[in-house]
Formats: sequence, structure tokens, C-alpha cells
Amino acid sequence: MIFEKILIIVVLKNKNMTDKNSQKNSEIIPVFFNTFLIVLGSFGFGILCLWLLSKNIEIDKIGDAFNILGAVTGAIAVVLVYLTYKTQKEELSLTRQELKNSAEMMRQQKEIMDEEKKIMEEEKFRNYFSFLLEQKEKIKNNIIYLGDSVHKELRGEKFFNVSTGIIDSLNECDWDVDYGLEKRLDSLALYCNYNKQQLKRYQEFSDFIKKESLKNDDFKLIYDAIVSEDEKFFFEQIWDFVGKYYPKEK
Repeated sequence: MIFEKILIIVVLKNKNMTDKNSQKNSEIIPVFFNTFLIVLGSFGFGILCLWLLSKNIEIDKIGDAFNILGAVTGAIAVVLVYLTYKTQKEELSLTRQELKNSAEMMRQQKEIMDEEKKIMEEEKFRNYFSFLLEQKEKIKNNIIYLGDSVHKELRGEKFFNVSTGIIDSLNECDWDVDYGLEKRLDSLALYCNYNKQQLKRYQEFSDFIKKESLKNDDFKLIYDAIVSEDEKFFFEQIWDFVGKYYPKEK
């Protein structure tokens, strides 16, 4: 789209150059023509005077000849005035057309600049949003849980997967748990309470990215796609879980 508009501007510029050359030619031709008529009239008038003097023609006849010459000269003057008017009218028309072309070029250039600005802003926000997502993944991968009795290490997304399963198991058994599940619950509640600030910062940062994603529908879809249901469920339940389950009376 942008390249097509640039091509249009180039064509308009070439057209303007052609119009300017035509205008210069139209200005030069009438000048030569008018000059030629003046020189021709003067030369003819001089020849006529010499011819009349050489023939010894009577003064009255010479006066009549001058009257005829005056009429012819007047007619020539009228023609010259008409040609001048016509030339100026054509020049004015060319000037108006040139102004229209210039206005069209400015409009096209403004549209291109606006589109370029929009593309640059979108690209800038895309890079910014990608940076936020990268930072989110780095922070998430720094969440490391080593206290689960079943898994040796839980990191990042796997931590949310397993933690969600543990919390969901507690909800399903209505807090009536066996020793194995109780041990895992104790460990998870202790870890989350101890690392509450880290988890809170991650949650706030994730909410901030979600808010930024609302500025663009495509980025909102990207955010919804990369944030798992387990992560969403974890932050919906974890603080209620910690508040109710930890500290626990032994």
C-alpha cells in the first residue's frame, strides 16, 4: 500500500515537471510571435513610407493610406490583446492544475507518513510487549520449589501444574486428607507463605502485562494463549489456601 502511494507521488512529480516545461514553452512561443508581428509591422510601415515618398503621391492619398494602416494596426493590436489574454488564461489554468497536483502530493505524503508512524508505533509496542513476555518467563522460571515429596524439583510452569493439582485435591476431598497429601499441603503452604513477596511480584507483573495486552486485540490473544489455566487457577486459589491452611495447628 505504501509503495503504491510512493509510486503515485513519483508519477505526480513527473507530471508536474512536464506541465512546467509545457508552461515554459507556452510562454516562449507567444513572445516570439508577438515580437515577430511587431517587427513585421514596423518593417512594412517603413517600406510603405518609402514607397509613397518615391511615387510623389498626394498628401490626401497618403492620409488615406495612413488611415488604412491605422485600421490594420488596430486590428493587429486587438489580435495581440486576444492572444495575450488567451496565453495568460492558459498559464492561470496550468498554475491552478499545478496547485491541485501539489495539494494531492501533500495529501499522499501525509497519508504515507501517518501509515509509517502507525507501523512504527505498532512495531515499537510489539517489541515492548515481547520484552515483557520474555521477562515474565524469566521471572516464572526463577520460581523453584524443592519441597514436594513426589517431585524432586518444580520450576516455572511445572510448579503451577503440580500446585494446582495439590490445591484441587484438597478441594475435592473437602479438607479430609490423608498423611501423604497433608505433608504435601504443609510443604506447599509453607513455601508459598515464605516466598509470598516473590509470588506477589510475579502476579502483579503478570497483571500489568495483561493490562498492556488490552491495547491490542492480537496481543490480548497472545497473552491469553501463553498464560496457562493452571497459572490462572493457582493465583485465584493460592492466597485463600495459604490463609486457611497455614499456619496449621499440630
